[in-house]
Amino acid sequence: MQGRERRGFLLGFAFALAVGLAALTALIWFAGTSDALMTRLMMDAAPPKDTRLPAELYAPLCAQLTGYLRSGEGVFDFLQGGISLFGATEKVHLADCASLFRLDRTVLWVSAGLSAILLGLSLLRGVGAKRWGRGVAAGALVCLALVIGLAIWSLADFDGLFITFHRVAFSNDLWLLNPATDLLIRLMPTGFFVRYAALLGGGWLIFLAVLFWIGWRMAREPKKRGGAR
Repeated sequence: MQGRERRGFLLGFAFALAVGLAALTALIWFAGTSDALMTRLMMDAAPPKDTRLPAELYAPLCAQLTGYLRSGEGVFDFLQGGISLFGATEKVHLADCASLFRLDRTVLWVSAGLSAILLGLSLLRGVGAKRWGRGVAAGALVCLALVIGLAIWSLADFDGLFITFHRVAFSNDLWLLNPATDLLIRLMPTGFFVRYAALLGGGWLIFLAVLFWIGWRMAREPKKRGGAR
């Protein structure tokens, strides 16, 4: 009985980690590839007076950029009057960003599949709902501690978090763009990423809180007569 209870807890814990990762990567994918969202955040954080880009070009630029991030095919470019608005360094950096989105999509599918497998194993093995719920709650708490820790770091030193992410995510320094010459950094200043981080962090926090509540409720369910714990 004790072995089955331990197995139920571990399966619930692993499921919470896997589904939490699936939720995070899904949020990154859908938020980062939404042209409407990108346009709205870009207009807020980088208005035309700061970017020197006409307001009517924001929507088509964001539509083309998010399409490129989804596909990652070829080299990104945006022309105005037959002239490219982005330099070679910016294009290579955007290709690196598209590679990250492809990785995000792969992790999303893998973690979603693993979540389904773990849930199926839990059902097939007939693990106790209370132990499984305790595992889910514990896994959700681990993820919640991570998102809260990142939130505290971002509030204390967002620039430090931003730089650390880029040094881990990219194998080159092409993300160090010059606002005087590079349109990309004018379109995506720190405030732009702060807005994205707030949306992603808030969405993930809500999902994890709901996941924890589900696990906690399952763990508190009264034992049914003749049923497994």
